[in-house]
Amino acid sequence: MNLKTFNNHYMIVTIEGEITNEAFIVILSGYNNLNEGEVLTIYLNSPGGNVDAMNVVIDFINGHAEEIELIGNWELCSAAFDIYMKAKCNKRLLPNTIGMAHYSSASVTVNENGELTDSYSEVKFDQLRSEKDRSLSFFRKLGLTASELKTIKAGKEQFFTYERMLELSNKSLKLK
Repeated sequence: MNLKTFNNHYMIVTIEGEITNEAFIVILSGYNNLNEGEVLTIYLNSPGGNVDAMNVVIDFINGHAEEIELIGNWELCSAAFDIYMKAKCNKRLLPNTIGMAHYSSASVTVNENGELTDSYSEVKFDQLRSEKDRSLSFFRKLGLTASELKTIKAGKEQFFTYERMLELSNKSLKLK
C-alpha cells in the first residue's frame, strides 16, 4: 500500500494485498492530503480481507464519492469485489481484471473437532447469518445468474472474467 502525489494535481493510493485497517488509513491519509478540487484515485488489487475494514472503506468512499475515483486493477476478490461493486464513486476496470465473490467467512473459526473456538459465541453466528443475507440480497440486485448464486450459496467461490466484471460493474452503477 502506498500514497503518491503527482504534480500536486491529484493523489494516487494503491491498495495491493489484504484489505485491512491499514488500507483504510492509507485511503484516509490520501484524502486528507487533497487540495480543493482534486480527486483521490484508488487503485485496488486485492485477494480480499477483513469484513469490518471492507465496510469502513465502502462507507468512506460512498461518503466522499465526488472526490474519489476507484480503479480495479488485476484482482478484485472477496472484500475487494464488494468494495468495487458497492462503491458509488466514479470507477473503472483495467483490462484483465478478474473478480471473485463468496459468502463472508469472517467471525467464524472452527477447531479440528468441528466446534467453535473459545473466542466465538452464538452471537457471531447470528452476525454471520445476517452478513450472508445482506450479501445474497446484494448479489441478487447486482444481477448474478442463478448458477452464480447457486455456487455462492453452496459456500464456494464464484470467479468472474473481465467481461463479466464489466457487466456487473455496469449494473452496480445503476444501484446508486
